[in-house]
Amino acid sequence: MPKIRPIRITKKDRKEFQRLNKNVKSKVNRTKKNYGVDLTGVVDTPKNIESFQTRKEYNDWKKSVSSFTNRANMNYQFMKNKHGLVITKKTFQEAMRNEKLGAKYAKQKKKEFMDRPFYSQGEKQLLTVAQYQSMFKRPDILGYENPLGFNFENIDRPSRLERKIENLEKRAQPDYFDQRMEQMKQNYMKALHKTFNSDADFLVQKFENIPAQDFYEMYLMFDEMNFDYHYTEEEESPTSGRLGMINTYVDKYQKGEVDMSLKGF
Repeated sequence: MPKIRPIRITKKDRKEFQRLNKNVKSKVNRTKKNYGVDLTGVVDTPKNIESFQTRKEYNDWKKSVSSFTNRANMNYQFMKNKHGLVITKKTFQEAMRNEKLGAKYAKQKKKEFMDRPFYSQGEKQLLTVAQYQSMFKRPDILGYENPLGFNFENIDRPSRLERKIENLEKRAQPDYFDQRMEQMKQNYMKALHKTFNSDADFLVQKFENIPAQDFYEMYLMFDEMNFDYHYTEEEESPTSGRLGMINTYVDKYQKGEVDMSLKGF
């Protein structure tokens, strides 16, 4: 084991130590005054240089001070908006990056389905999904659009800021919209039960075995699947009513008779 050599302190070392210690304290005081953030203890400020036992300890401390006071280190650079909320510049940069990445994934995922044909009353229409949605303003059920983005200056509460940052992080994940599709499928099956009770059991069972992306594509393509949850029919069965029409589409899907880009069977 190599011998640990104690530090030999020079006048230059003492002068450097005092300067670095002063820089740390100035950074802490300035940040607390301007942003209300207390960085005390992030970097030690020893009373004297003799606190270091070896040259390596001292050099490591100098590196930590350099990183702490470096303006390029976004972990310790802050932003305050007009409402008094404070975040690090790193957090801000990550939020902006996540916003762009989430928008990119949303655009890519949405594009996968927009050129699909649209069906109503069991017949293929002279419209694509995109054209139908444009004409009738069908809701953006998966939340592809995020028009407000990350406008830090306008966020007025810590809870809203935290929620916004978390949502941007989620949307920046490649499988975010796949998870949304799965949740949508589960919600849809619950809605079927709520609206049609046990009459919908046969259809729910079929949907359970259909991949979420295929289900979502069917939802976009088939007019009758976007049913009004207050809709009632005197008779609902696999061959009649709204359930019967949806069942017809599902049967065609399972037989490969529907023009879809995604096939689960």
